[in-house]
Amino acid sequence: MEFCYLDITLDLAVEKSISAVSFKGHVIKCVKNVFGEFGASHKIDVLKYDLINRSAIIRCPSTFYVKLLSALTLSGEFEGLACCYRLNRSSPYLLSLLSNSRTYEHC
Repeated sequence: MEFCYLDITLDLAVEKSISAVSFKGHVIKCVKNVFGEFGASHKIDVLKYDLINRSAIIRCPSTFYVKLLSALTLSGEFEGLACCYRLNRSSPYLLSLLSNSRTYEHC
């Protein structure tokens, strides 16, 4: 597969509204802090962003998935606030992020 899709949430110590631009900027900053300019040169796209929950669907090259995930795991601060990224789901197929077998209820 060419791409990998991640459903991630940014948890903050204090409730704060964050724009999609700030969210993506922080993701890039996390990658740059761990892997430098080479890591930040990889294409990372925010496909969907939920302002209220601070969650997003992001796309990255499948060869960069592990590095992106490790950079987000090592992140500990967003604009002076303690934070952490939570990986809700990941898949090489975007469509598979729509459903969750753990919460599915058969009618």
